[in-house]
Amino acid sequence: MFKLMIINLFIGLALLSQSMAFAAVAKVNIDQMLAVSALVIQGSVIGQRVEQGDGRNIHTIITLEISDTVKGSWHQPTIDISFLGGSINGLALSVGGQHIPELGQEGVFFIENPLQNQVNPLFGWEQGLFVVETDANSGEKVITTTSKQHITGIEFLPADSSQTRGLSDGVATGIILQHASELKALYTLTKFKADLRARLAEGE
Repeated sequence: MFKLMIINLFIGLALLSQSMAFAAVAKVNIDQMLAVSALVIQGSVIGQRVEQGDGRNIHTIITLEISDTVKGSWHQPTIDISFLGGSINGLALSVGGQHIPELGQEGVFFIENPLQNQVNPLFGWEQGLFVVETDANSGEKVITTTSKQHITGIEFLPADSSQTRGLSDGVATGIILQHASELKALYTLTKFKADLRARLAEGE
């Protein structure tokens, strides 16, 4: 299970209408994400619901329609993944650093364990989600971060690389971002998936 450092957690939902949980997430690298994630899929968010479970924890569950599988197997056309947090029946739970994909959003999702509920189902939290957008000039689907930073490529590193240090800034080590002064070609969805599959093949 991906380890995170919980700085503070206040979930007194029995007494409060709103609660906040704070978490600091360790920075990971793309090789770690690919190696540890049980399921890596391309999908679109087609549903979202909020549930209150035992212990008064609140979870937001999103339904992904799977369009391609890069790693692992899932024998259904859709999958539900659960994020801690949300609001229901006048109660709210907010988790600091939690990015819950929006309805209609398309992306490549690195799911740590699809059979287990966690605070965040994505390996490295938002580091494990790559948003798919359509480039206005070429019409091709390209890869961005959750904060819409454009990506130009991947530099694969060993899972224990010394370059992976500290806390997450939302982008895994090994992801090459496009800077404003650069005119590099954007990273297409097709190339991204091909690079991931080639890296997986190297380990077989």
